[in-house]
Amino acid sequence: LFPYTTLFRSLETLQNLRNVLQDLGERVSIAAYIDNILREHLREHLELLNSAAAKQRRKTTITL
Repeated sequence: LFPYTTLFRSLETLQNLRNVLQDLGERVSIAAYIDNILREHLREHLELLNSAAAKQRRKTTITL
């Protein structure tokens, strides 16, 4: 389980991700899968995140 146990608050979430990757027949690491999810999330919410940060710091936080 290490090092993923420190990343997840729930071992159930970790196991669910493992099950998804296994059931889909994906040959990608959990770390790569999570990285893809996070990148997509940041892209999808780029304007919202930068706008919220701009109110605090007055500069762009994320550039992709």
